[in-house]
Amino acid sequence: MTTRRKKPERLNEREIEAFVAAADDFHRVLVRPLISPHGEHYRALGLLNEALMQTIAAVSGRPAPWLSRSSSPPRKGS
Repeated sequence: MTTRRKKPERLNEREIEAFVAAADDFHRVLVRPLISPHGEHYRALGLLNEALMQTIAAVSGRPAPWLSRSSSPPRKGS
C-alpha cells in the first residue's frame, strides 16, 4: 500500500529563484515586440505583465527584477 505524501504549501528558495528567473525571461519576450501602444495586443500584453509582477511579488516577497533594472543605467553589451 502506498502512502500519500503531503505536498508542501510553499516553494523552497531554489524553486522561487528558478521561477523568478523564468518569469524574467518571459518578461523579456513580452516587451520585445515593438507594437503600437494603441492596439489590442499591446493592452493584453500589459495586463499579462501586470499579473506576472503581482505573482512574483506574492511568491518571492520581492518586486519583479526588471523593475529595478528600469531605473538603472543600461548594461554594456546588452
